[in-house]
Amino acid sequence: MAAPARNSQIVLAAFDTLFNRRDYEAAARFWSPHYIQHSAHIEPGRDGLFNLIKSLPDTLRYENAVVIADGDLVFLHGRFSGHGRPRAWIAADIVRMQDGVLAEHWDVLQDEATREESRSGQPNVGTAIAEPDRQAPRRRRIEAQEGGCCVQAAGRPAPGSCGGAPGVDWRATFRGAAMATRCRHLDFVRTDQPRSRGCEECLKLGDSWVHLRLCRTCGHVGCCDDSKNRHATKHFHATHHPIMSSLEPGEDWSWCYVDEMALQLE
Repeated sequence: MAAPARNSQIVLAAFDTLFNRRDYEAAARFWSPHYIQHSAHIEPGRDGLFNLIKSLPDTLRYENAVVIADGDLVFLHGRFSGHGRPRAWIAADIVRMQDGVLAEHWDVLQDEATREESRSGQPNVGTAIAEPDRQAPRRRRIEAQEGGCCVQAAGRPAPGSCGGAPGVDWRATFRGAAMATRCRHLDFVRTDQPRSRGCEECLKLGDSWVHLRLCRTCGHVGCCDDSKNRHATKHFHATHHPIMSSLEPGEDWSWCYVDEMALQLE
């Protein structure tokens, strides 16, 4: 078998092993320990990729539509779904092979378009265009000012916002609001113990913050979106850990970044 064809088979098997079967021990044999990552969405190295996949729901699925090999490069066009975000991702991946393993990676991602959104009227990937019932459209954010604090529709705090303005009782607000009760990411709630007594990044920078937020997956403490550095939200984008809780005294609200839901956790 010619090397390009063999490389295509290896990459497809690697993607299926990691993304669909979630067999990390077997997947490690496909990825170089010196793996170079160029994606803006993934931490460096093989561990960065594997840790990201471990943080995603078990419903993650990769479907390949096109694979082309040229020398040591393999080009893939496919679809990532079930990752916990409102839209499936259409992915163009480029992989460089070295000594029979995946050595380097680049990608371009876009949200899958529905028929109404597609100007061409053609599917982003495969032969069937996405239908609305396959995708949950992102809810339009409606923000207002209440007591000097950003709030979302139905009185919920905007993600990362201060939620602690004087005179605002968020527990009473939540009781009177139609709070979301079907967050899909509660399995990611693994800790209620903060790793530090302040925003981790701000402490390293010698900077200040307004309010603190706790990552309920790993215990990271970051500053809210009213702080200039917004480290809590940056932590979500870097790790995809979906749920944070307020660390402000007297507040017991939490927020799912992915589902855009306010939560009250036990």
